[in-house]
Amino acid sequence: GGSGGAAGGAAVAAGKAKGKGKSKQSNTIASAVHRTLERLAKDLHKQLKRYASDAETARRAADKARLHADKASAKRAEQSRKRAGQERDRALKALQKAEEKEARAIERAQQMEQRLRDKEEQRALKLANKQELKKQKEAQRSEELRLRKVEERLQHLERLKELGMEDLHLPPAASMEQDALAAAAPAVGHSARGDRAQRQADGAGAGEGAFATDANGGDGAEGTRADEDQGQPQMDEREATATATSRPLTSAPQFQTRLPHSLVHDALAVLEFIHAVREILRDESLEPRDKDCYLTLSRTELEVLLLDNDRQALEIALRVHRRLLRALFAEDAISEQKATKWVSELPVNELTFAESVRLYLSTHAHFSADYPSVLGALGELDYVDVVPRDKLLVLRFLCDAVMDGSRFREAAEAAMAELGELGKQHAQLEQDRRTAVAEARRQFSLALPPHALIQDEPAGAGAGA
Repeated sequence: GGSGGAAGGAAVAAGKAKGKGKSKQSNTIASAVHRTLERLAKDLHKQLKRYASDAETARRAADKARLHADKASAKRAEQSRKRAGQERDRALKALQKAEEKEARAIERAQQMEQRLRDKEEQRALKLANKQELKKQKEAQRSEELRLRKVEERLQHLERLKELGMEDLHLPPAASMEQDALAAAAPAVGHSARGDRAQRQADGAGAGEGAFATDANGGDGAEGTRADEDQGQPQMDEREATATATSRPLTSAPQFQTRLPHSLVHDALAVLEFIHAVREILRDESLEPRDKDCYLTLSRTELEVLLLDNDRQALEIALRVHRRLLRALFAEDAISEQKATKWVSELPVNELTFAESVRLYLSTHAHFSADYPSVLGALGELDYVDVVPRDKLLVLRFLCDAVMDGSRFREAAEAAMAELGELGKQHAQLEQDRRTAVAEARRQFSLALPPHALIQDEPAGAGAGA
């Protein structure tokens, strides 16, 4: 029993020791867990603080960015308002300048209109005064001529009375005047250049003679007509030009043609233009006496060019288009047109002239816009297969382009200047004719005895005079 009690006590002691060991181990574990929890809590607290700091930083950055964005938007809005204000000010200034410019233009136009009106009034007044003065001078000259003729008649009558020749029979005044004018008219006609001046002088002499064939009052009519011839003013340049260029209209010659009626007008226009500008279309590399120097085109050749599709038509087309293109390229070189420079460098022969024409026409926007089918036909078909209407349209356009060039304008101005000179010469010849007729009439009236001049006056007129 003693040993059993001792064993039991030992077991109890062992149990207590074991219990104490377990309690100590539990406390160790609990403290370790506690420390771990505390460390985790500290770490979590640090993370929370860091997250809070990051959130605060992010909030501050967001506030700062928002503030910066607000400032930027406000600045942009202010700049936009300033630019809008500047644009508005510039627009107002431009509008004000435009209004001032328009007002000045209106004022200048009114001043110019007033000056033109004043000039027209002055010109009309001068013309009226000139006409009135001319009428007065003509009336004065007519009266002086009439008085001089009356005095001469009285003097002749006195001489005849002194000689005892009152009853001398003399031929009528009209026939003598016609003989004098017939003798004067050929001399005037031969002084003019050409048959037309001769015909005018002869016709004028016949008209003057016919004017004096009235037996009753013939002397008064003769004096008035002579006074008109002597008082005729010089023709100005425009009247002389109009007189020189006027021609009587004749009936058009009848001819047969293969062209359709709708193409005849344009075809004749092309022919007339080519004949008129032969100097512009001449080949300067050849001598003028060379037959190929000038471009010649007859009506038959033009019909072949437009209607036929054989070798001859191709040769005629090449000759005509080559000359036209050369003239146009020369004009473009003078005016420094870069659009057609590269086209002018291409060779022009039987195979390429149609393409050269198409490329030249394509450089003109209005032709490309108005006639795209013509350009398509020139590019897709052989030239001889193109319809006559399109061929003639191309020729008309090329001729019009040549007409717009500086060389044509210079030639036209030279022709007009020459025409003006011819008009002046014609006016001078006409004035010379009138002077010669008036001088012949005057000499006739001086050479005529008074008995024939006053035979139609009523009785007692000489005594009253």
